[in-house]
This record gives sequence, structure tokens and C-alpha cells, in this order.
Amino acid sequence: MDKHELIFFSNLKELKQPKIMEKDLINSSLHSLCIQKAKSITEVAQYLKMKYRLDIEEIVLKKRLNNIISEEKAVA
Repeated sequence: MDKHELIFFSNLKELKQPKIMEKDLINSSLHSLCIQKAKSITEVAQYLKMKYRLDIEEIVLKKRLNNIISEEKAVA
């Protein structure tokens, strides 16, 4: 095997492992606004659109919020 094949296989192993959702801009906004401040998903979508010019559908935000909540339950 050459160097490129080894890198590919090492990256392939990393992809198969389940990853915990990282604290990116969207997830941190969802956590701080929805969970900590009890704001609605519509308000989070408006916040992201006004402050960061990110136009994200509410369905995507709901799915991410459910993932965050399920991760917190799994950790606790």
C-alpha cells in the first residue's frame, strides 16, 4: 500500500465511529436560546438569519435540537 491508501483507510475508520455533535455556531445558538432561555425555534431561526445571515429551515433546527437533547440525556 502506498501513502495515499493508508490515509484513505485511516480516514475511513474515523468515519465509521459515531461522533458526538460538535458545538458549532448553530448548535451553540440552539443550546443557549432554546434550552437555556426557553426561546422558540422560530426565534432561533430569526436570530441566525439576522446576526449571521444564515437561512436555515426550522425542520433542520428541530432535528438538531432533538439530537442535542438526546445527547444530554445519554450523558446524564
